Amino acid sequence: MRWRIAVFLTILEMFLPLLFIIDVSLAEEKDVEEKKDFSPSFFQYKSEGRRDPFISLLSKKRISEPKKPAVSPKILLNSKYKLVGLVWDEKEAFAIIQEEKKIWVVKKGDVIDRLVVSEIKKDTGELILTGKEKIIKLKIGRK
Repeated sequence: MRWRIAVFLTILEMFLPLLFIIDVSLAEEKDVEEKKDFSPSFFQYKSEGRRDPFISLLSKKRISEPKKPAVSPKILLNSKYKLVGLVWDEKEAFAIIQEEKKIWVVKKGDVIDRLVVSEIKKDTGELILTGKEKIIKLKIGRK
């Protein structure tokens, strides 16, 4: 019988501080709910030529980062690619492009060797591949 009382008192000692913490946190929540007359503070930082500490250093936009001059890509009419054919319906157009032994069937937005198919002109039979350094214009029958 004594060991049961000892176990009960040991368990009570373990959980009593937890009950006190829960009771105190509930009391603090009630105090915050009762105080509704507080107003939020507003702070405006005056930089005076210094960096704003509230702007993240890890953000993608950096104000002080120098911009590189824009380099216009070269437009090539002759390339290793050949426009073999165009196929289209009411919704979209597809192009068949050949490079030596490789053949691709592409639509607008597809990528071939780091070049994006940016435009397929079915009226004139042209296709435009756009890359960082060059723009390739392909026409049916021209290499």
